[in-house]
Amino acid sequence: MNTAVQAWVKTNNLLATRSRPRHSNDNPFVEQKNGDIVRKDAFYYRYDTPRELAVLKALWPLVNVRKNLFTPTTKAVGYKISRSGRQVRAYDAPCTPADRVRLTGVMLPPQREALDQLYWDTDLAELTRRIHQLQQELIRLAEAKTQAQVQAQVQAQVS
Repeated sequence: MNTAVQAWVKTNNLLATRSRPRHSNDNPFVEQKNGDIVRKDAFYYRYDTPRELAVLKALWPLVNVRKNLFTPTTKAVGYKISRSGRQVRAYDAPCTPADRVRLTGVMLPPQREALDQLYWDTDLAELTRRIHQLQQELIRLAEAKTQAQVQAQVQAQVS
């Protein structure tokens, strides 16, 4: 980090963390989400064209709705002692992220109503079909780029 960034972080009372090249476990929570959401829903391809960017921009809001409204998760709440006497993690009951926010009581009534309306207006089957269509489009675009690269390599070897 350079001194300008350090000064800005200090004046804004932020906690700055560092990551190192080739140390993927420096920020394991981000890496977990990259594997769980980004690579699962958008795969491992390299996207660098305007068309791919447009498909990704259409994909992410749909993935976020599905993850937040329809995918229950568990959260670690502490530790408990197993039968063998070892300390193991204890988890709460599965709950969607949207439900967790509802349970906190911090949402204003208009926000709660908007979230409830989004839930009731969303057809999970149609949402999943749309996500699948966008994923297939990403695969087609990646395949087309790969085929073009292979043909360029063959042309270079022939020349």
